Amino acid sequence: MSIAETFNAVSHLVDRHIDDGRGSKVAIECADERVTYAQLQERVNRVGNALKTVLKVRMEERVLLLLLDRPEIIYSFFCAMKIGAVPVPINTFWKPAEFEYALNDARARVLIIDATLLPTLRDIPRERLGFLEHVVVVGTRERDDDISFDSLTSGVGQNLLAAPTRKDDVAFWLYSSGSTGPEGLYPLA
Repeated sequence: MSIAETFNAVSHLVDRHIDDGRGSKVAIECADERVTYAQLQERVNRVGNALKTVLKVRMEERVLLLLLDRPEIIYSFFCAMKIGAVPVPINTFWKPAEFEYALNDARARVLIIDATLLPTLRDIPRERLGFLEHVVVVGTRERDDDISFDSLTSGVGQNLLAAPTRKDDVAFWLYSSGSTGPEGLYPLA
């Protein structure tokens, strides 16, 4: 496959399935839930619009994802890429020190987190998270300043054009982790 100079991976991974008539085909199976390509595109677009218009996430800005294996991680990962931001999924088994390191190293203003992982985040004093501005919670939020994922995405449009990213732009970050602790965490971009 030849890749054009302007290329957004989500156009290829999600949107083309709609264009090719596969909107009713199942894209995600998770427990008893089935998500079609049309539903996937609509949800990716809603989350993307919310990040872009409500939380003002900009191109190349990192968005940390601390989510369990459920459809919301796919929506969040793809929406960040679609708006030209950089999703950073991190290991849900890490300890607070590793979360703190990744949040600060990535300079993430936005964290999308599963409610069950909030206690680990709360073990980090907020003043040590110098860049974090918004905590978006999938599930029941604990604090008034947390943002409900469902509320954030409910009032936004479902149409979203892919950002004009280039084929050599960073699509996402992954942190490797070894036995050396925080010194062994490196972003793989």
